Amino acid sequence: DADGLRSIVAPVELVNGGSRSQVWDLEGLTSFSTLGTPVRVVWSEDENTRRTRVDGRNLTFTESNRWVWVTNLPRDAASAATVSRWGHHRWDIENCGFNEPAALWGMDHCFVHHPIAIVALLLTLALAMATTYLFYQRNPKPQARRHLTRLALAGRFREDIVSYRGLSVWPAPQPDG
Repeated sequence: DADGLRSIVAPVELVNGGSRSQVWDLEGLTSFSTLGTPVRVVWSEDENTRRTRVDGRNLTFTESNRWVWVTNLPRDAASAATVSRWGHHRWDIENCGFNEPAALWGMDHCFVHHPIAIVALLLTLALAMATTYLFYQRNPKPQARRHLTRLALAGRFREDIVSYRGLSVWPAPQPDG
């Protein structure tokens, strides 16, 4: 339905830097009969101008994408531009909320399998990540932040905790025998 209606509804043009989008806002569609309620479809066709360097030459190319979002939000609650922006930002949520913790914070495997222990480990990890994010965003001066990444700061925190007052959180090695 949405694809057919695009030919009779004029799109809205959105421009943001090197990105240009044509966005169709189609409300009241009953294509998803299992939902039992009409939905709104925001259809976006984006063109992004990208620059890259290959063999010492600067190249410019255009990347095209088609996005379709289905929502129950009415137009007065969220414009088509807002729905489109939220749809694109979901990748930020996925990258920062799942990929980074798994790749950089050790959330890929739990070595204990009791449900309470897993929850405790995940909450501790979330607390460590949130504390590091907040401290990095709000405490260091811009000059200090320029030379220290958030992950490097987290590493320094870890080193400080491990060597607190000359003590170690790791047990001393025991001699064999």
